[in-house]
Amino acid sequence: MHTHPRTAVAFILVAAVLVLGACAGEGELIEGADYPHALKQARTLDIQVTRDETTISLTNTTAAPIPAGKLWINTWYVRDFPGLAVGESITLDLHEFKDRYDDQFRAGGFWASDPPDRLSLAQIETGGELLGLIVVTQGGL
Repeated sequence: MHTHPRTAVAFILVAAVLVLGACAGEGELIEGADYPHALKQARTLDIQVTRDETTISLTNTTAAPIPAGKLWINTWYVRDFPGLAVGESITLDLHEFKDRYDDQFRAGGFWASDPPDRLSLAQIETGGELLGLIVVTQGGL
């Protein structure tokens, strides 16, 4: 069987494009979602982060409002943070936290096939600084 050279070249080019296209989707960076390693944590706020399986709750027990920014967990996963007025509470779904590759924080839950990630650090990035939060661990999560 004889194959025309143009047909063989076209087949190889199509195969290469398909392979490269399949690889491009994996590990794609989401612009702007890198942890701000250049920033040092300015201070730790008197705000406790408590986890209830797949959610976290925060209450602003400080004397000042906390401005909007980004809420980082474990220096890897992030979501937008709407800010908190004095005395205000908020509950956030851990599934909404994503890394720069668009992978979710493994929050666990009834249908989870993988063990949940441990929550060990929470910080708010706002106004060019990192503000630490107090993570209260319960039951190893």
